[in-house]
Amino acid sequence: MGKKSRRCKSKTSRARHTRKRQRFGGGIATAKTFFHKNIKTKYSNIVDDEYLRRMPGVVFPSMEDVQMYDATQVETNFESILAKIIAITDNKDFIDFVMQLYLTGNMGVPNSMENVGRLIDSAKKFNALKQNRENNGKQLTLTDFPSLYALEQFIHDKQDTFKKIEEKKTKRSNTSAVQKRLREEGEDDVEVVLETPNYIVYHPTTEAGSKFYGRNTQWCTAAETHNMFCHYNKDGNLYIIQSKINAMDKTQFHPKTMQFMNSHDEKVSAEKIDTLFQDAELKRWFKDTALLMLSTVLDVNDPLFFAIYKTKNKTKNGFNIDLFNALFNLDEMPKEMDEIKRRLLKNDVNFAHIISVLSNVEFDAMFKDASFRERFMQLKNVHTNTPWFFSYKLRQYYPDYFDDEETMFATLTTPHCPAGHFEILSNRLKRDFEFVKRLVSAEYEEDDDETKYCRQARRLLLEEEKAELDNLCNEIRKEKERD
Repeated sequence: MGKKSRRCKSKTSRARHTRKRQRFGGGIATAKTFFHKNIKTKYSNIVDDEYLRRMPGVVFPSMEDVQMYDATQVETNFESILAKIIAITDNKDFIDFVMQLYLTGNMGVPNSMENVGRLIDSAKKFNALKQNRENNGKQLTLTDFPSLYALEQFIHDKQDTFKKIEEKKTKRSNTSAVQKRLREEGEDDVEVVLETPNYIVYHPTTEAGSKFYGRNTQWCTAAETHNMFCHYNKDGNLYIIQSKINAMDKTQFHPKTMQFMNSHDEKVSAEKIDTLFQDAELKRWFKDTALLMLSTVLDVNDPLFFAIYKTKNKTKNGFNIDLFNALFNLDEMPKEMDEIKRRLLKNDVNFAHIISVLSNVEFDAMFKDASFRERFMQLKNVHTNTPWFFSYKLRQYYPDYFDDEETMFATLTTPHCPAGHFEILSNRLKRDFEFVKRLVSAEYEEDDDETKYCRQARRLLLEEEKAELDNLCNEIRKEKERD
């Protein structure tokens, strides 16, 4: 067989390149094709993007309507969303990658076009690594990263490599043009609001200041393109907390949304918050700053305010519940704690509402008080005559009660005790077959059902125990019929 001509090889190479571009990197045309082909099945991933929803002229159709669209309706009804995604990205080299991650729900947490600046910054850094052959010796492409997090993690792991690349650039040029511009434009655009022996708290006053003081982080407010500083700043100040020991150790706090993020744009953990708040002066500043913001919303003098506010906001994107609990801990608020206890012990019409807004953090602090715990045990629901501590949220504070066989036997064998009360037993008693047999064999009122606990108990017993329990219940029924 003769050798292939160079022309044939060239055609094959061009065809392969064309197919590759059609799959990824083809620019706006292929991004649109990908969008139209996948939006019906992927719509649930973007429908909750509040950032895009607030854009003027953008219309989000209902989930139900979308499932009924034909191809023409897809193009027509998603025109505003598609156009805005392309306009926000403003980079034909990365639009395919943006579209791929956004539609699959992998462009940050939450999945939002708000994070496009972070993605493009990371993509540019990836390309810089690739150009310097620093991508682990593999022919990696952007398509090898299934999410923005995966790409950013790869970039983060290459920080030392970046430093070497920058050092090489520095040898060719005394000053990096980008760093020089950041410094010139942003270094003075800041207020130092607090300085302790361990930390400095900056308040950037402009986007340039946010870029400069947020450099070497993955925050959208520090991104070179599509920067989100103004978006957040219009709702209140942003603060950057930087360690004096390690300048790369930075966190960002936005009181209005109670967002507290580390340099990887992840929520600061409870452990890290605890470490930061070893600095009492820093913790006091956090609390005062948060209180100032909260006082513009509701009456912070109401001791229930903190519990109600947290209940309403704890599921909001970005809300750092660990930070809120650390700042407004009832253990450190004796006046507020005493008032909440007083209101609970009144056992009036507000009782159920107060219980509903309190969390385990508040309950844990409250039930440390043995006197309150004992007095609370006497409270009953006036409608059901059932002790309030039978509630699933409160049983854990009375473990001895629910694990005491004689107490629980007496409780569950009172006349016409609801069958559902079987659930209040401790896990040990629920699985105690001898105790279960004792319950269904007890003396009951004439019109009460002796076998009412059988169904709840069966779920937790061994197979041979279930069969024995069924036989016992059948014997009880037959005996009752004979009587």
